[in-house]
Amino acid sequence: MNLKFEEVGLKHLEEYSKISSYFYVDYIYKLKKVNEGLGGILLEKTKINGKKDENIIENKSLYWDEQISKYIKNYDLEENIFNWKEDFGMENWGVFIAYDGDIPIGGANIAFNTKGVNMLSGRKDMTVLWDIRVSDKYKRKGIGSKLFQKAVQWSKDRKCIQMKIETQNINANACEFYKNKGAVLSIIDEYAYYGECDGEVQLIWYKNL
Repeated sequence: MNLKFEEVGLKHLEEYSKISSYFYVDYIYKLKKVNEGLGGILLEKTKINGKKDENIIENKSLYWDEQISKYIKNYDLEENIFNWKEDFGMENWGVFIAYDGDIPIGGANIAFNTKGVNMLSGRKDMTVLWDIRVSDKYKRKGIGSKLFQKAVQWSKDRKCIQMKIETQNINANACEFYKNKGAVLSIIDEYAYYGECDGEVQLIWYKNL
Protein backbone atom coordinates (compact mmCIF):
# COMPACT_ATOMS: atom_id res chain seq x y z
CA MET A 1 0.00 0.00 0.00
CA ASN A 2 1.06 3.55 -0.74
CA LEU A 3 -0.90 5.38 1.96
CA LYS A 4 -1.24 9.11 2.39
CA PHE A 5 -3.62 11.19 4.51
CA GLU A 6 -4.65 14.64 3.34
CA GLU A 7 -6.87 17.42 4.60
CA VAL A 8 -8.93 18.37 1.56
CA GLY A 9 -11.49 21.02 0.66
CA LEU A 10 -15.20 20.66 0.00
CA LYS A 11 -14.54 20.24 -3.71
CA HIS A 12 -13.30 16.75 -2.83
CA LEU A 13 -16.70 15.55 -1.56
CA GLU A 14 -17.16 13.69 -4.85
CA GLU A 15 -14.05 11.65 -4.05
CA TYR A 16 -15.20 11.21 -0.47
CA SER A 17 -18.55 9.85 -1.62
CA LYS A 18 -16.79 6.98 -3.41
CA ILE A 19 -15.62 5.54 -0.08
CA SER A 20 -18.13 2.95 1.09
CA SER A 21 -19.69 3.24 4.54
CA TYR A 22 -21.08 -0.14 5.55
CA PHE A 23 -20.26 -2.89 8.01
CA TYR A 24 -21.34 -6.41 8.90
CA VAL A 25 -23.55 -6.75 11.96
CA ASP A 26 -22.17 -9.82 13.72
CA TYR A 27 -22.72 -8.52 17.26
CA ILE A 28 -24.80 -5.83 18.93
CA TYR A 29 -24.77 -4.29 22.40
CA LYS A 30 -28.13 -5.24 23.88
CA LEU A 31 -29.64 -3.05 26.59
CA LYS A 32 -30.40 -4.56 29.96
CA LYS A 33 -32.11 -2.24 32.43
CA VAL A 34 -31.52 -2.82 36.13
CA ASN A 35 -34.53 -1.99 38.32
CA GLU A 36 -36.32 -0.40 35.35
CA GLY A 37 -33.26 1.71 34.69
CA LEU A 38 -32.95 3.18 38.20
CA GLY A 39 -30.11 0.76 38.87
CA GLY A 40 -28.39 1.60 35.61
CA ILE A 41 -28.31 0.25 32.09
CA LEU A 42 -25.96 -2.56 31.12
CA LEU A 43 -24.82 -3.13 27.56
CA GLU A 44 -24.32 -6.81 26.86
CA LYS A 45 -22.42 -7.86 23.76
CA THR A 46 -24.70 -10.29 21.97
CA LYS A 47 -23.97 -12.41 18.90
CA ILE A 48 -26.41 -12.22 15.98
CA ASN A 49 -27.58 -15.73 15.16
CA GLY A 50 -28.59 -15.65 11.52
CA LYS A 51 -31.52 -14.28 9.58
CA LYS A 52 -34.55 -13.03 11.52
CA ASP A 53 -32.55 -12.73 14.74
CA GLU A 54 -34.85 -11.34 17.44
CA ASN A 55 -32.43 -8.50 18.16
CA ILE A 56 -32.57 -7.09 14.62
CA ILE A 57 -35.34 -4.97 13.11
CA GLU A 58 -34.63 -4.57 9.41
CA ASN A 59 -34.94 -1.21 7.67
CA LYS A 60 -33.79 0.37 4.42
CA SER A 61 -30.17 0.52 5.59
CA LEU A 62 -30.06 -2.64 7.72
CA TYR A 63 -30.73 -5.79 5.74
CA TRP A 64 -29.86 -9.46 5.34
CA ASP A 65 -27.48 -10.36 2.51
CA GLU A 66 -28.25 -13.87 1.27
CA GLN A 67 -24.94 -14.24 -0.56
CA ILE A 68 -22.80 -13.89 2.55
CA SER A 69 -25.45 -14.82 5.16
CA LYS A 70 -24.89 -11.70 7.22
CA TYR A 71 -26.71 -8.54 8.17
CA ILE A 72 -25.27 -5.39 6.61
CA LYS A 73 -25.70 -1.84 7.85
CA ASN A 74 -25.13 0.65 5.03
CA TYR A 75 -25.10 4.30 6.10
CA ASP A 76 -24.96 5.42 2.47
CA LEU A 77 -28.58 4.29 2.12
CA GLU A 78 -29.64 6.69 4.91
CA GLU A 79 -28.20 10.00 3.77
CA ASN A 80 -26.58 11.77 0.85
CA ILE A 81 -23.14 13.20 1.60
CA PHE A 82 -23.84 16.20 -0.64
CA ASN A 83 -26.77 17.17 1.59
CA TRP A 84 -24.29 18.00 4.35
CA LYS A 85 -22.96 20.90 2.33
CA GLU A 86 -26.45 22.01 1.31
CA ASP A 87 -27.82 21.81 4.86
CA PHE A 88 -24.88 23.11 6.88
CA GLY A 89 -22.48 24.88 4.53
CA MET A 90 -19.49 23.03 6.03
CA GLU A 91 -17.26 26.11 5.78
CA ASN A 92 -15.89 25.40 9.26
CA TRP A 93 -15.60 21.64 8.84
CA GLY A 94 -12.50 19.52 8.54
CA VAL A 95 -12.43 16.96 5.73
CA PHE A 96 -9.74 14.29 5.53
CA ILE A 97 -9.24 11.58 2.93
CA ALA A 98 -6.91 8.60 3.12
CA TYR A 99 -5.53 7.46 -0.22
CA ASP A 100 -3.85 4.31 -1.45
CA GLY A 101 -1.95 5.90 -4.26
CA ASP A 102 -4.62 7.99 -5.93
CA ILE A 103 -7.56 5.86 -4.74
CA PRO A 104 -9.64 7.26 -1.84
CA ILE A 105 -10.01 4.46 0.71
CA GLY A 106 -10.96 6.26 3.93
CA GLY A 107 -12.23 9.57 5.19
CA ALA A 108 -13.32 11.67 8.15
CA ASN A 109 -15.52 14.76 8.50
CA ILE A 110 -15.37 16.96 11.61
CA ALA A 111 -18.08 19.53 12.30
CA PHE A 112 -17.17 22.72 14.17
CA ASN A 113 -18.88 26.01 15.01
CA THR A 114 -21.79 25.53 12.59
CA LYS A 115 -25.34 26.81 13.01
CA GLY A 116 -27.98 24.14 12.60
CA VAL A 117 -25.79 21.26 13.78
CA ASN A 118 -27.72 20.24 16.89
CA MET A 119 -25.02 17.77 17.92
CA LEU A 120 -22.74 20.73 18.66
CA SER A 121 -25.19 22.03 21.29
CA GLY A 122 -24.23 25.60 20.41
CA ARG A 123 -20.71 25.07 21.78
CA LYS A 124 -17.61 26.53 20.17
CA ASP A 125 -15.19 24.50 22.27
CA MET A 126 -16.30 21.14 20.91
CA THR A 127 -16.25 19.33 17.58
CA VAL A 128 -18.38 16.47 16.33
CA LEU A 129 -16.84 13.55 14.49
CA TRP A 130 -19.60 13.71 11.91
CA ASP A 131 -18.41 10.81 9.80
CA ILE A 132 -15.53 8.36 9.65
CA ARG A 133 -15.32 5.57 7.10
CA VAL A 134 -12.89 3.08 5.63
CA SER A 135 -13.46 0.92 2.56
CA ASP A 136 -14.13 -2.67 3.59
CA LYS A 137 -10.99 -4.29 2.19
CA TYR A 138 -8.82 -1.68 3.95
CA LYS A 139 -10.32 -2.16 7.40
CA ARG A 140 -8.22 -3.45 10.31
CA LYS A 141 -5.08 -1.90 8.86
CA GLY A 142 -4.84 1.12 11.17
CA ILE A 143 -6.39 3.56 8.70
CA GLY A 144 -9.36 4.37 10.92
CA SER A 145 -7.00 5.01 13.85
CA LYS A 146 -4.92 7.41 11.77
CA LEU A 147 -8.03 9.29 10.63
CA PHE A 148 -9.24 9.50 14.22
CA GLN A 149 -5.88 10.97 15.26
CA LYS A 150 -6.19 13.54 12.47
CA ALA A 151 -9.66 14.50 13.74
CA VAL A 152 -8.40 14.85 17.31
CA GLN A 153 -5.47 17.06 16.29
CA TRP A 154 -7.69 19.17 14.01
CA SER A 155 -10.01 19.74 16.99
CA LYS A 156 -7.14 20.64 19.30
CA ASP A 157 -5.84 23.12 16.76
CA ARG A 158 -9.15 24.96 17.13
CA LYS A 159 -8.77 25.09 20.92
CA CYS A 160 -11.56 22.59 21.49
CA ILE A 161 -11.69 20.63 24.73
CA GLN A 162 -13.97 17.78 23.61
CA MET A 163 -14.96 15.79 20.56
CA LYS A 164 -18.44 14.29 20.40
CA ILE A 165 -19.16 11.05 18.55
CA GLU A 166 -22.37 9.24 17.59
CA THR A 167 -22.76 5.56 16.90
CA GLN A 168 -25.32 2.83 17.51
CA ASN A 169 -25.57 -0.33 19.56
CA ILE A 170 -25.61 -2.39 16.36
CA ASN A 171 -22.08 -1.18 15.53
CA ALA A 172 -20.16 -3.15 18.14
CA ASN A 173 -16.80 -2.67 16.43
CA ALA A 174 -17.21 1.11 16.43
CA CYS A 175 -18.14 1.09 20.13
CA GLU A 176 -14.98 -0.82 20.97
CA PHE A 177 -12.92 1.40 18.66
CA TYR A 178 -14.04 4.62 20.36
CA LYS A 179 -13.60 3.13 23.83
CA ASN A 180 -10.03 2.15 22.93
CA LYS A 181 -9.40 5.70 21.70
CA GLY A 182 -10.27 7.11 25.11
CA ALA A 183 -13.85 8.17 24.43
CA VAL A 184 -16.45 7.69 27.17
CA LEU A 185 -20.05 6.63 26.56
CA SER A 186 -22.22 9.37 28.07
CA ILE A 187 -25.69 9.22 26.49
CA ILE A 188 -27.93 6.26 25.62
CA ASP A 189 -31.11 7.10 23.67
CA GLU A 190 -33.27 4.08 23.01
CA TYR A 191 -35.76 5.97 20.82
CA ALA A 192 -33.57 8.42 18.90
CA TYR A 193 -34.33 6.69 15.60
CA TYR A 194 -37.98 5.90 16.24
CA GLY A 195 -39.92 5.46 13.02
CA GLU A 196 -36.78 5.30 10.87
CA CYS A 197 -34.39 2.73 12.30
CA ASP A 198 -36.48 1.13 15.04
CA GLY A 199 -34.53 -1.09 17.39
CA GLU A 200 -31.26 0.81 16.94
CA VAL A 201 -30.04 2.61 20.05
CA GLN A 202 -28.15 5.89 19.77
CA LEU A 203 -24.90 5.97 21.72
CA ILE A 204 -23.14 9.32 22.26
CA TRP A 205 -19.48 9.34 23.24
CA TYR A 206 -17.23 12.20 24.39
CA LYS A 207 -13.49 12.32 23.93
CA ASN A 208 -11.70 14.82 26.16
CA LEU A 209 -8.90 16.55 24.28
